[in-house]
Amino acid sequence: PALIAETLHQSNPILDDIPWVASNMATGHRSTIRTGLPTVHLRRLDSGVAPSRSTTANITDGMSILEAWSTTDIKNYIGCKTPAAKRELRMSEAEAFVEAMGQKMAELIFYGSVLDDDKEFNGLKVRYDTLTGNVATNVISCNDTTNDNSQTSMWLIGWAPGKIHGIYPPGSTAGLAHKDWGEQVVVNPSGSGYDGERMAAYQDQWMWDGGLVVKDWRYAVRICNIDISDLRAITETQAVTNTGKAILYQMARAIRRIPNLQACRPVFYCTRQVAEAFDVMTTYLANSNITQAKDANGAPSTSFRGVPIKVCDQLLDTETVVS
Repeated sequence: PALIAETLHQSNPILDDIPWVASNMATGHRSTIRTGLPTVHLRRLDSGVAPSRSTTANITDGMSILEAWSTTDIKNYIGCKTPAAKRELRMSEAEAFVEAMGQKMAELIFYGSVLDDDKEFNGLKVRYDTLTGNVATNVISCNDTTNDNSQTSMWLIGWAPGKIHGIYPPGSTAGLAHKDWGEQVVVNPSGSGYDGERMAAYQDQWMWDGGLVVKDWRYAVRICNIDISDLRAITETQAVTNTGKAILYQMARAIRRIPNLQACRPVFYCTRQVAEAFDVMTTYLANSNITQAKDANGAPSTSFRGVPIKVCDQLLDTETVVS
């Protein structure tokens, strides 16, 4: 079979970085968070103190059921002279489903919202979407307030069980699952026409049940309101001083907002446009603290003060202003 150019493939390394933990409920995960410390006292001899206790709260995070079916007419495989050729052609179609499922899960991790769709789980954005309130310390603005839907965000995530992690149903397997149903007779395969229409087809089922738990909100930092138009305007030293350094300053602040970098696996995530700006900055800013190197596989890698910077194509450059 002819090779297909996979022009729709994306880079979403967040799916490789996130640790997956079996949930403690069938359809979600309940976390107990300490909300208050006990009261301690100074006392004198022969006088007592009042007893006290800490306070806690329970938070439940849900999961989404992500599923897709592949139905392929067996006539497509007439030209396959060997079982190996048939498997190769089926794998080509499977690759597209694997990519689509991965892109959707990455989208949910960043932008999932139960309020927008009750089949989704709450992702990162909905939890860090205000410059006021309880989590505002970990939402840092780059001060673009033009409200023209041309903003983007960087994220610093400190991955660790008990901090920020993914969940999957107990008794199942983490990540993408596949079931090959083999050759089936499919009724009304096109979804139109007479109900009695039949077709012999190969059927594959793709399943991914999962969710996101933010047990300790201090282990994620959102750098928001990054002006995309300013990044696109960077040529040579132009705008590097203003736009580039502004992002670098906020990244330095973000690192300090994580309570303990040794207790987690910290990673920065950004769009391709932001990553491109970093490449420019390493050329024209000697003290940018951005390091270009190669990973264990020989692929180029970028880091800021030792924290990896990775491109996630599911991050948008059309975000609204966070206020």
